[in-house]
Amino acid sequence: MKLLERTSETIRMKVLTRNSGVPYCDTFGLEEDWYIASKPKTKCCILRLTFGIKWYKSTMMKGMIKSSSEAGNKEFWDHF
Repeated sequence: MKLLERTSETIRMKVLTRNSGVPYCDTFGLEEDWYIASKPKTKCCILRLTFGIKWYKSTMMKGMIKSSSEAGNKEFWDHF
């Protein structure tokens, strides 16, 4: 995790996740960008989370890895 910005109203950080035990795990990682901001005069906040795949090696399986990663990430966050 790398803290990119921290103010009294916002926090922004980058998280890099590398997996083990999955096919082609040495070729890619997931990079998430977290942005958390407080809403003025309320007791709530806004969370924006974006992600992308960071490629370390070339592979013919990029399409399959990309679709599986996107589906897995969506499935995880749908629980919230």
